[in-house]
Amino acid sequence: MDLPLAGLRSMTLDKMTVSQAVRRPVSQYVMPVSPKLQISVIRPVYGANPIDGHHDPIGLLSVLLAISCDPACPVIPKFSPALCYCRHLVETMTSPARYALYYVPAVDSDLARLGAALLGYDCHTGAEIAQPALEGIAPEDMRSLTAEPRRYGFHGTLKAPFALDASVSPDSLKDAVRAFAAERPPLEVGTMSLRRLGHFIALTPDAPSMELSLFAAECVAAFDRFRAPITEKDRQRRGADRLPPRHRALFERWGYPYVFDAFRFHMTLSGSLPDECQDAWMAGLGRYVGASKALVIDALTLVMQPSPEARFQVIGRYRLEGQW
Repeated sequence: MDLPLAGLRSMTLDKMTVSQAVRRPVSQYVMPVSPKLQISVIRPVYGANPIDGHHDPIGLLSVLLAISCDPACPVIPKFSPALCYCRHLVETMTSPARYALYYVPAVDSDLARLGAALLGYDCHTGAEIAQPALEGIAPEDMRSLTAEPRRYGFHGTLKAPFALDASVSPDSLKDAVRAFAAERPPLEVGTMSLRRLGHFIALTPDAPSMELSLFAAECVAAFDRFRAPITEKDRQRRGADRLPPRHRALFERWGYPYVFDAFRFHMTLSGSLPDECQDAWMAGLGRYVGASKALVIDALTLVMQPSPEARFQVIGRYRLEGQW
């Protein structure tokens, strides 16, 4: 990646110098900065250094994340792509891992293989999977229009992704999921078929299941003590100000707007599809998926996303061992 900061040795910020770990010491890049420029984060990040399109696996990139109070500040327009990149690096390095509770079919099941093939990703193993050629769907569209669900893997959400509260640990979460699963019996939900959910296509149950809705509600409530409070960034990402009042209230209380009476179990097989593509996708996916699929919730799966750009991967699958 060719950054505008390439070649910069240092920047003078009101008598403060920030050294940059780059290769070409070009003194003419040093420039005055508005006194209103606020230094928000100055921290080292170890790892690949993409400056000038090269990678230095042991290089040190001194990251400057600067936020200006003055729109006329001369450094921001000139270096804004670089500063945005630095901000992205810092946010990626400092963002907490996220966890979620899913139904994920057993790794060796036909349903798991079906979902992994269609999404191009196996969340059990973290492996890329070759996607099938589907009639009526161009291969490049198949890849691009499954990119978003591919990040999450083939699953049905029971408790949506959350960062851990500072008072708990990943091990305590695992122990709690294991104990919870041991006390709940498996759920024979019935069959699932392909349906459109807005602009998405997903497998959904053919008939409502009160037992499944109650199980999902238990997951939401029982593990809420592990969830960190939502942040303003969470609100912006979710578009909380555009949610209907009921969904906004659920989001503020439980960290996700589609819980309890708003819950609808589904296993997503596409991203958001343009209107003109939906018929072709329904037909192509329908031919590949075939007949309705049996849905038995036999385990509770804990997944983790280590960083915002990473994919979710299974870190524990706990069989439901309780009795009715």
